[in-house]
Amino acid sequence: MLSLRRKTRQSSKIKDYVHRLSYDPKTMFGLYVENFIQCTIEGAEKDPIVVMRNVRQFMNGIKNYLIKHGEGDLQNVIEKERKKLPPNEFLNIDAILEGVMHRIVIRPLKQHVYQCFVDEYSHNGSLALLSVSIKYARTLTTQELGIKSHLKPPGGLSLELIKQYLAKLQKTYSPLKKLENLLGAANTIYETVINSCDQGRNITSMGADAVEAAGVCHTGGKQAGMHAQQSKSGDVAGYLRVMVPNEMNDTIVHKTLPVRPHTTAKEISKMLAHKLRITNPQDFALYRIVDGIEQRLDDLECPQEVRQGVVACGGHCAFGYRRNETQIGWPNCQS
Repeated sequence: MLSLRRKTRQSSKIKDYVHRLSYDPKTMFGLYVENFIQCTIEGAEKDPIVVMRNVRQFMNGIKNYLIKHGEGDLQNVIEKERKKLPPNEFLNIDAILEGVMHRIVIRPLKQHVYQCFVDEYSHNGSLALLSVSIKYARTLTTQELGIKSHLKPPGGLSLELIKQYLAKLQKTYSPLKKLENLLGAANTIYETVINSCDQGRNITSMGADAVEAAGVCHTGGKQAGMHAQQSKSGDVAGYLRVMVPNEMNDTIVHKTLPVRPHTTAKEISKMLAHKLRITNPQDFALYRIVDGIEQRLDDLECPQEVRQGVVACGGHCAFGYRRNETQIGWPNCQS
């Protein structure tokens, strides 16, 4: 805990200094940021996908500029904070600067990007179609929505929690925070489905999707969809749910990770090892489970692509992370 607080203070000092630089017209960095924001708002390009791609490219470029060339007294600030670290810790400069970029680039452009989505989806009829579809879905029974009788859609406190997540998703400007709240809403829906299942019964992905659709229909999903799109300006394309066996009590816990399309199994394993505080990650690996049969993924395989390939063939693909020496009877992911 003390280590986390120390690192938070150190990263905050670096973030605050870079933030001050962005408002200093005497620095090249400040001029670059100001000009980009102005050109983006006043420019002719209104395609929201292209605008977000341009934002991502600019943030990558300006981060590289700061890392390679520095600005003002930035290098000395970083070095000063680095010297305070114990031997077993490091400063993730790229992650620190990424957080600053969200504040000084995405935050001023949040409303502009949102308006681009509104204009685009209004023009192509998507907003009108979504509004009509949500209104129609609200008139249907759970069975007509495709929800099986042993599943229960969110209600009461769960529905309020989902609404809170979606409200936060709309309010925040950070793509990572948007994704965090989107995953929170999805996880709440998923947990509702799991808890409503009859003992000994499993759910299909289609069953969960139907319940998720019902939840979104009753929580103002029209705006949430556009804000979910905005989360991709953080270069995040989706999330991966991984089953992790708890060998102490023979239960399965689910971990949800934000991943890019080409994130490899090796990278995901590292994320899981860190998340689970595993001290011997070399003894663990990521497995795909198809029809109850597991297969270890090679380090360079991309789980998202693996899943797409299985789904394209009409199958269902799940993922598990376990010790290589254990033998796990994975739960059936299909009913």
